Amino acid sequence: MYGDQGHMDGGWGVAMVFVVLGLWVLVALAVAWFVRSSRIQAPAPAATTTASVTPSTDPRHILDDRLARGDIELDDYQARSDALRD
Repeated sequence: MYGDQGHMDGGWGVAMVFVVLGLWVLVALAVAWFVRSSRIQAPAPAATTTASVTPSTDPRHILDDRLARGDIELDDYQARSDALRD
């Protein structure tokens, strides 16, 4: 009576395919979000005290820190250390 439109009913079948695909995408995103948010996270590092953060004014400590950071070489460290002793 209306002609042969096949099983797609004039385009509604295509819309239903996209709706079903969209729902599956939403389900996959929800599962990914749930898995990602349910992971056990590592504890936060302990906060440092202000005593260890404040710079020292002692020349020996400053020299030791510079050597530890690699700002000066060992021979330069020894020369400056000898100068501090004198």
